[in-house]
Amino acid sequence: MWSEFRKKSRAGFDINLYRNTQKKKIGGVCAGLADHFEIDPNIMRILLVAGLIFTGAVAFWAYIGAWVALSPRPIAEEAATRYEYDEGERRYRRKKIFRYQRSSSERLRDADERLSTLVRRVESMERYVTSRRFDLDKAFADLHKGGRS
Repeated sequence: MWSEFRKKSRAGFDINLYRNTQKKKIGGVCAGLADHFEIDPNIMRILLVAGLIFTGAVAFWAYIGAWVALSPRPIAEEAATRYEYDEGERRYRRKKIFRYQRSSSERLRDADERLSTLVRRVESMERYVTSRRFDLDKAFADLHKGGRS
């Protein structure tokens, strides 16, 4: 069990999660988490200090636990970096926690267009089902079924 955990830790838990010993101040945990979340390491350090102020020992022990659990980032970072295939871009790219490269407003606009298309299709089906044409088509289908028996 422990060897399996260490193996996953050395692989960055398959989500590029390491301690960054190149940009470290103490143990590299904040720098590694900042790399993972793609933010500035100083922001992560500020969050840690805020956590220490508001939670006290909990944040301290969480930092120590992360220090033990996370392996240092390999020196040959490119070789150790995991990639994933991006369908939208049709290419391989580094695996990130935030999968979307387009802005949220663009994704929202696309979702709105897809929803509008879906609403138009449902309205079209509704018009057909409530029309006289549907009743006529149903009557012919019933006649056709009755003729087969």
